[in-house]
Formats: sequence, C-alpha cells, structure tokens
Amino acid sequence: PKIKGTASPFDPALKHYWETRMTQFTVRRLLRRPRERAIAEAQQWRCWGCGEWLGDGRRLELHHLVPLSKGGTEESANLRWVHQACHWTLR
Repeated sequence: PKIKGTASPFDPALKHYWETRMTQFTVRRLLRRPRERAIAEAQQWRCWGCGEWLGDGRRLELHHLVPLSKGGTEESANLRWVHQACHWTLR
C-alpha cells in the first residue's frame, strides 16, 4: 500500500507502523536466505553493535564474533547482523 498524506517516518506516533514496514522491506530485500533471517530474528531485529533497529534503511553486514582468521566459522552462532558503520568500529 502507498503511504498516504503526510505520514512521516519521523512522527513518533507512527513509529510502530514504520518499524513494521521497514522490517518487511528488509526481510524481502536483504534477508531472503532463511539462515540470515533467523540471525536477525534471534537479535530481535536490533544491531549487535549499537542496539538500533536493523530495518532503518542503513547498509547491513554480517559480523563474525570470532574472526575467520582466528578460527571462527560461518555458523549462525558466530554471526551477528550489524550496521555497516557499526561494523567499522568492531574491526
């Protein structure tokens, strides 16, 4: 559905609406793989770096808790979704 009138993502009264809408967008566009979606759901759709909502339109990256270079794996238990800017601070 199209957004009507002056509905703004910055309107506090519409926060839940926009979070739901952007989460749906994120799921469809960015997290089509079941494993990646499960990681986001396990994090309650919050960035592991800053705690902010993952569906806010910023670029996302998967962070390895234990880097591959130090014996980490690609298993879901070793991966967390973070905003790209947050990922830079974790490296």
